[in-house]
Amino acid sequence: MKLWKQVAQVYESITHFVFPYDCVACQEPLPDGHKLICPFCEGDFSYTYFEHFEEETSLDQLFFGRVPLEFTYALLFFEKGSNTQSLIHAIKYKNNKLLANEMGKRIGEKLLLKKLGALPDVLISVPLHPKKEFMRGYNQGSLLAIGISETTKTPFNAKLLRRKVFTETQTKKGKYERWSNVETVFEVKNAEKWKDKHICIVDDVITTGSTLEACIRVILEAVPGVKVSVVSLAVAK
Repeated sequence: MKLWKQVAQVYESITHFVFPYDCVACQEPLPDGHKLICPFCEGDFSYTYFEHFEEETSLDQLFFGRVPLEFTYALLFFEKGSNTQSLIHAIKYKNNKLLANEMGKRIGEKLLLKKLGALPDVLISVPLHPKKEFMRGYNQGSLLAIGISETTKTPFNAKLLRRKVFTETQTKKGKYERWSNVETVFEVKNAEKWKDKHICIVDDVITTGSTLEACIRVILEAVPGVKVSVVSLAVAK
């Protein structure tokens, strides 16, 4: 083993001993050799295993009759009070970029495993209004998309879709309220550039799908011959 690797391992061990890392899900100190998520929480996550499905998944069915999609995928099922909720909270509100990147890479690995045919031409995220992104300091969907991009080598574009209207949070709204809240707030930039391309929208968690539906409709209406897919870290169970 090279000297610099030995030094790095010693430094990592000392740092972990003096300042032990906490699991992002349960906040308990991580066992030596583990980063971000402890093995107990890993084992407690509710994985969808959609990468092994040949038939339609519950996420596919969520968009039936609403918008046409090339494919959908979510890594985890979301339930309130679960470790998945803690995971998403750490990414969405605590600026845990390392965690977002790691989970994005995991999603990318599953997409490659699923062998969906040709991968998308470009990845985008559900855009935040510039005001909200400035206040938060980042877009959690973009962080996930970058992780996916690093694994699949599909380019990420942060400017293809723009949110032109500042909207209230969707968290406590019902399905109809969510839809009316985002119905006309998005626009596609340089639509002709994406003609006949396959665009994949990345989100952190899908509940009613209203925000994604609004994004998809705008893209389908603006871009000739476009195909759209949806990928998310989690979907409501």
